[in-house]
Amino acid sequence: MFFVYFFAILFSGLGTLAGLIVLIIGLSGSKAKTRNIGLIIFGLSIVILATSIVLSVRATVNKVKTTFVEPFQNLADSLNALNLEESSSTNSLLEDNRDYLMNDTCTNKYIKLSKEESYKTNPTTLDSYFTYFGSSEFYRLPIIYPFAMHSWDSRDYGTLVNEENEPDIKYSTGKEENVIFNITHYNFDAKYILIKSAETQTSAENSKYIYLLYDIAKKTSKEFKSEADLVKAAKKVGYKGETELLSLYDFDARY
Repeated sequence: MFFVYFFAILFSGLGTLAGLIVLIIGLSGSKAKTRNIGLIIFGLSIVILATSIVLSVRATVNKVKTTFVEPFQNLADSLNALNLEESSSTNSLLEDNRDYLMNDTCTNKYIKLSKEESYKTNPTTLDSYFTYFGSSEFYRLPIIYPFAMHSWDSRDYGTLVNEENEPDIKYSTGKEENVIFNITHYNFDAKYILIKSAETQTSAENSKYIYLLYDIAKKTSKEFKSEADLVKAAKKVGYKGETELLSLYDFDARY
């Protein structure tokens, strides 16, 4: 096809030149017939030349696009898709998803309590509330919806978090609410959370602790000076769960 355009441009260029010469001869000799012939040849040749050049340029551009641009674009798309796939796989590997907790055959009594009471509060609670336990540097433990324990870098200290403003905590948009900080130990039943919280994040030997009884329904807490006082008050208001306060590490092992 390029040879066709080449010869078209060549011959139309020669025709344009020949027509121009004939036209000049006709004009200089006042020969109307020669002038008209030259004008016709010149006009047709210039049209053919312009058309051939346009078509040739278009064909060249398409050829370059097909030969060079599209392969590189396809290569770039392939590399991008590969990177996205690797990124997705990496994120999936880094996430701690315990989907087995939603199996019908799952007999874990701790997640069973969470599910039963959470569905009472919110029948449309997502599976991810129960199965998403965080990622490489973020740790999470479900309690009773909408509450969960969050911690970063390690499980030495946790934060009681209200997640009700997050449609799916697995894809957090930062709308969750931090309620109580520096939690080292806790336990819960359907209505209350028993909490041991450090006043500051220091070594265990130097830490001073406060003890809190958190009412899940009312979203309020009451402070006590000792663990014994906390347990006594919890039983008095009807707490029916375990009274031993467990670390975040121990709770994580339960699931």
